[in-house]
Amino acid sequence: MKRGFTLIELIISIVVIAITFAVIPKIIYITKKSQAFIKQEDALFNGVSLISIVLKLPWDENNTMSNAILRVDSRIFDCNSSNLNNEPASFYRVGGFIGSRSCIDYNATLKASTLGKDNLNFDDLDDYKDYEQNSTDPITGNSIYGFKIDIDYLKDDIVNYDFTNQSAIVNISNIVKNQTTNIKRVKLSITYQGKRVINRGDEISSFLYYSANIGQTYIRERLW
Repeated sequence: MKRGFTLIELIISIVVIAITFAVIPKIIYITKKSQAFIKQEDALFNGVSLISIVLKLPWDENNTMSNAILRVDSRIFDCNSSNLNNEPASFYRVGGFIGSRSCIDYNATLKASTLGKDNLNFDDLDDYKDYEQNSTDPITGNSIYGFKIDIDYLKDDIVNYDFTNQSAIVNISNIVKNQTTNIKRVKLSITYQGKRVINRGDEISSFLYYSANIGQTYIRERLW
């Protein structure tokens, strides 16, 4: 004699199936969301690593040949040994003070170079101008996130200069074209490059860094 399902068993089976179909989509959604978060985290980690490499390089190509403060088209922060506005001659830059970085190694003939790659790629900071790289999925080979670096000279006008307190406030809000200044802005943008065309190119995150023309620091060695 064959035994069939009772009404209670049938109801329990339907409830179990309903719960299963309700939970599985959520599990799939959470898994995909977790994978997307991991990819974003990986993109940010790679972005930090890339910007760290860039910022360790010399400020300018000519800093690879000299530790000096370089001459630029913007003459506001020139190193002057003469009296300026009845200020004492100290051979310091505007805003400098005794004990700060002086202009002893200032080379008036050695100028800052234009932005972009030179003969020796990636030996100074601005060689990374317009640098682009995509992070790809190791399984599918598809692009996930893109990295782009923009490097520009910024206008370095003095908004306020207080000689008594040895301080200067500088406006660095505007990008300068076809001119060299004392401030370079490095911007690394991380953009979405995945399957969804509607979001492709959207900025996920960015890193900003301002680098000044102060020459290159080095540690003097002494024999023990």
